[in-house]
Amino acid sequence: MKEIEKHDIVLNVVSDTFKIPIDTIIGKSRIAEIVQARRFAMYYIYHTLKYSLKKTGEIIGGRDHSTIIHNNAELSIDIMKNNSIGKSYHRFYEKVSMVLFDEKLDVPHSQSQLDAYYEMLEKKIIEAKNEYKKYIKSKLKQFKGKVIQDQIIKMIIE
Repeated sequence: MKEIEKHDIVLNVVSDTFKIPIDTIIGKSRIAEIVQARRFAMYYIYHTLKYSLKKTGEIIGGRDHSTIIHNNAELSIDIMKNNSIGKSYHRFYEKVSMVLFDEKLDVPHSQSQLDAYYEMLEKKIIEAKNEYKKYIKSKLKQFKGKVIQDQIIKMIIE
């Protein structure tokens, strides 16, 4: 009997949480609820399970690594800026981690815990933005001049 992969457990929890079939989650739909479920799955698989960009993309419907980079940068920012998305992701994170690792996680409750948690998230956002900038720069090598590259990157990132 085939061992169940951790990413399969994540997809099952996403499916259960959002009440959306796995095939739909990894599909091409742009419906907001489905996209949100897909974004959470991508983010968790890449950041928590430490899968490569390529492997994460393969699992989430054969998506390109740049899609994973973009998703992770955007979701990191959303978690920081939007309380409802952040709270939703934290509940999702705790639920998946409890299933995967069979442990109760310490969710920050006090202001100092929240401040430390958001500081850690801010660092992850900066890392994600830098990773995205490197990717964009690699795609912009065809353009002449660093000034144009920097202007385009600034438009995309900020």
